[in-house]
Parts: sequence; structure tokens; C-alpha cells
Amino acid sequence: MLYLQRFILAFSFLVGSSQAFSETFEQAIQKDSFKVEPSSVDLNDMKQALILVVGCVDFRLRDETKKLFRDNLHLLDNYSELNAPGAALAFSHKPWEAFIEENIGLIGRLHKITGVIFLDHMDCGAYRILKGDEVMKTKETERSAHLEEFKKARAKMKEKFPELKVHTLLMHLDGTVENIKE
Repeated sequence: MLYLQRFILAFSFLVGSSQAFSETFEQAIQKDSFKVEPSSVDLNDMKQALILVVGCVDFRLRDETKKLFRDNLHLLDNYSELNAPGAALAFSHKPWEAFIEENIGLIGRLHKITGVIFLDHMDCGAYRILKGDEVMKTKETERSAHLEEFKKARAKMKEKFPELKVHTLLMHLDGTVENIKE
């Protein structure tokens, strides 16, 4: 039976069947415990994160984001994460702005971070809801909206957390990530 379940799980990933994945998840979540292989043997000794990543809650880009951190930015177990709708946009909109600001301060003290990355992405539903459909009319108008929010985030970070470096990244759905240095 276990062999058959593994085959169904593997097949569901090949054909992209969300129903098969959902059924497998429903079965898996019934277990009493799980074993996850630690990525490092010294997790107990790790006390500092290099950076805090403020990212969007969008589920579509989880794998790409992990690859960006690991393969391009050389971040594995040395960063903290905080996710909110729209990432940089959330830093200037209620109810998330206070939540993000408080967490940057708390995570800064807990993990001794030296900087913050705001990781936005194109085709962001939070931008559509909070800024309106006009912003999403073209890629250029949406990109401009992200640049505007990055500028606000940089200014707010300079005021509230001048000791932290600020980086702003914009991920496109094709996997391209712009390093916005403005």
C-alpha cells in the first residue's frame, strides 16, 4: 500500500494534479509527527541571521524565492523571513505596517540582523486590491507602483532603523529578479 501511495504522489507531481496532491496532503496531515532532515548540524549554535527578508504571501513563488536565496544570494540558514501581502506595500498600509515595523525591531534584536530585503513580485494581488486596477493595467505601471513602494520603504527604514541596510528586489513571473538600487 505504501508503495502505491508513493507512486500516486510521484505521478500527481508529474501530471500536476492538485486534487491528488490535496488528497495526499489530507492523508499526510493526519500523522502524529513528522521528521525533517536538518540542513545544518549546528542549528542549536546558530544565533545570528544576516538579513530579514520581507516577502509577499503569494504561494506561487515559494520555490523560486528559495532558489533565489540559496543560489543567487547565498542565503540558506542565515536569514529570517516575514511575509505580508504585497511585501513593501504592506510596510506602508494598514493593518500590516505596524506589524512589520514591530517585527523588524523584534527580529533585529533576536537575530542581530544587519539588513532587510523587501522582495516584491509582479502580478501581485495586494497591489491590485490596495492600489487599484489602474496600477495593474500594464507591466510598466505595475513596475512603477513597486518602485514607488520601494522608495517609501527605504525612507521609512532610514527613519526607523537607520542601522540596517535596505535592499529591494522585484521578482518577475519568468524568474527574473531586478535588484532595485534607487
